[in-house]
Amino acid sequence: MTAGAAGALSRRGLLTRGCALGLAAMATPSALPRYAFAADASPDAPAAGRLIVVFLRGAVDGLSLVVPHHDADYYRLRPTLAVPQHSVHDLDGRFGLHPALAALLPLWRNRELAVVQATGLDTTAGYSHFDAQATMEAGSDDPGLSTGWLARHLLCRPQATNTLRAVSFGTHVAASLIGWDHTTAMSGLETFQLDTVSASYDLVMKALDRLYSDTGRPATEAAHETFAALRQVAAVRSRPYAPSHGVSYPRSLLGAALEDIAKVVKNVPALEAVTVDAYGVDGFSWDTHVGQNAALPALLTDLGACLAAFTTDLAEEMDRTTVVVMSEFGRRVEENSGGGTDHGHGNVMFVLGRGIRGGRVFTRWPGLGERALDYGDLAVTTDYRQVVGEVITARLHNHRLGRVFPDLRFEPVGLTRQ
Repeated sequence: MTAGAAGALSRRGLLTRGCALGLAAMATPSALPRYAFAADASPDAPAAGRLIVVFLRGAVDGLSLVVPHHDADYYRLRPTLAVPQHSVHDLDGRFGLHPALAALLPLWRNRELAVVQATGLDTTAGYSHFDAQATMEAGSDDPGLSTGWLARHLLCRPQATNTLRAVSFGTHVAASLIGWDHTTAMSGLETFQLDTVSASYDLVMKALDRLYSDTGRPATEAAHETFAALRQVAAVRSRPYAPSHGVSYPRSLLGAALEDIAKVVKNVPALEAVTVDAYGVDGFSWDTHVGQNAALPALLTDLGACLAAFTTDLAEEMDRTTVVVMSEFGRRVEENSGGGTDHGHGNVMFVLGRGIRGGRVFTRWPGLGERALDYGDLAVTTDYRQVVGEVITARLHNHRLGRVFPDLRFEPVGLTRQ
């Protein structure tokens, strides 16, 4: 059984788990075409656009990623944690990138990176990681809504059911994709395969062939979908791969995931939606309650290098690819006694792609003065759904945004090119 499939909340994940338990072993997919489980449907036509969502789980400090170096209150409230003005990579005279994000500067100069500051949820969700992530990935705080916003986008074009149309990289299906039953969940291309353990490959495959030969059962449809995904992934994995322009990805979990995503992008035109979880690197997490200045250089160096490698590797594929980097909430403006920052509210988002009006910081900056703060936090002046909503309409060409965010009054930020 694969690590990725085992954690899936989809029919495919449940099927993979059921096969492993029922047969005690699974098979590698490299020779799956030898068995005629079912004929694949014709490949889906490429989507108009492609969205990659990188979720920094743990609540990144957006005031360190994109420093408001023009705001004296930032330095007043962070006497030891503030990034010195002379170290900041200035963007527009008001805001600048953390020095560890230098790898993103070429994207900024090429106008392929836009920053949205003072964005996030319109509620703090009680400063709970779990609650904030759940609300953000649902795209609503309506408890009656059981699907994710990215799944609802995909459901606007339900006829496109390629098994690799939506992929969730991580230990489970991202909540934003719950509701799209065709999501493929994996921890990586290399681990997404069936393992016979010590059983005979041929015997296992013949058993599976018999088990799922009745086309009248729902489980058979799920089995065929699983086998199709395994075949597609095996085909991608079997092709020699050399990143474009001599790119070398960082040897981190995020770097490995983005390299795998690049491989799928270049081999599966129907790929439309991808989520990837980023929890941290080298033992550091984004949840920087203590020792923030020790953690951020490693975290941000990896993030910047991974995004730079990925976008360079994709080359012309970035014409129709948009990358959104987000986190569940920001950190409090004032530093704490442990050399860190506690859970806050307003945050920052990155949007990358050639269809983006990059080289700009989009914000209705509320300021960091006492009266401007939201109970000690950076106030949210741009609902994060306005950002992803604009990407969905302008870059994915889905104009049914009311079905994606049913309780949102859409007001475009202006970050996409027409």
